Amino acid sequence: MTGARQHGAVSRTQAATLGIDRSQLRSAITRGELARATDRVLTFVGAPSSVEQAMVVATLHFWPAYVSGQSALALWGLPGFEMEPVEVVVARPERTDRVPFATVHTTIDLRDTHVTDVRGVPVVTPIRAIFDLAGRVHPKRVERALDNAWSRRLVNYGVLHRTLAELAKRGRPGTVLMRALATARSRTYRPPESSTEARTNELLTEAGHRPLRRQINAGNDECWLGRFDLVDDELALIVEVHSDLFHGSKLDQERDAERRATMIAAGWTFVECWENDVWRRPAQTVRRIQTARADARRRNKSANLSRKRAS
Repeated sequence: MTGARQHGAVSRTQAATLGIDRSQLRSAITRGELARATDRVLTFVGAPSSVEQAMVVATLHFWPAYVSGQSALALWGLPGFEMEPVEVVVARPERTDRVPFATVHTTIDLRDTHVTDVRGVPVVTPIRAIFDLAGRVHPKRVERALDNAWSRRLVNYGVLHRTLAELAKRGRPGTVLMRALATARSRTYRPPESSTEARTNELLTEAGHRPLRRQINAGNDECWLGRFDLVDDELALIVEVHSDLFHGSKLDQERDAERRATMIAAGWTFVECWENDVWRRPAQTVRRIQTARADARRRNKSANLSRKRAS
C-alpha cells in the first residue's frame, strides 16, 4: 500500500483513490491498525515514528505541499540546518489550518522542476530551498548553504541561474542577495574546499582566539604526513573536521585512527571535530580546539625542558 513508501503515513484522499471508504477506515482505526495523525492523514500503527514520518504527514495534510527551507536542506544533508521543526511550502495559499509540528509557508509559484522526492519524503530541490531561505536567514548562512550544495554537486551554474530567472521578482525577499551570489559565481566557479573549515575559523575569531591555517601539508624532518584541514604551526597542532558523509564508515575511521597515531608519534597534537558540531554546537567546538591548544602548549613546554636537561 502507499503508506509503506511514505514512512507509514497515508492520506484519506489516497485511501479513497485505492477504493477504501470512510467506514473501512473507521473500522481500521477501531481495530488499532490505523491512527489519526491529523484530520486528513492516518498512520499505520507499528510503523516507526520518525521525523521523516512527520514530514510526510505534514505534506499529505496540505497536499500539494513539500518539505522546504531549513528542513529541506537538512534532509539533503547540508550542514548547519535541522529537520525540526518541520517546514513545508504549500501550493494552495487559501488554506489557513495548521498542524502543531509544522511551520507552513505558502507560494503561488511552485514548479515541477522545483520539487522531488528524497527517501520517500516530498521535498523541494536544494536550490529552491536556498532561494526560499534567502529572505529569512542571515546572508552568510545562505552563501554557505549555496557553496555546500555546489561542492556536493546538488547545485551548479545552470541550475542557479535558471532558478534565478524563474523566481527573481520585484519585491520577492532575498532576490537581491541571490542575484549578487549568482553574479559572483561563473561557469568555472569552484566553492571553497570546505565552508566548514571557514566556519571553524569564524568561530575562533568571534571568540577572540587566533584562527588556524587551512589545507596545509604537514610532516616532520623524515617524512610528509599528509594534507590536513586546519593547522596551528606554532603549536604543532592539527585539527581535522570530519563529516558523516566522508568519515562515517568503519574503513574511514580505521584510516583516520592510523593517521592520528602516526602524527602523534611524530610529535603533533591532534584533535578531531565533527561537521555537525561546528554548525550546531559552536561553543563546544571552540572549547575542544582551545583545550587541544592548551595541551599542545604543555606538551611542547615539557619537550623543551627535556631537551634542555639533556644538553
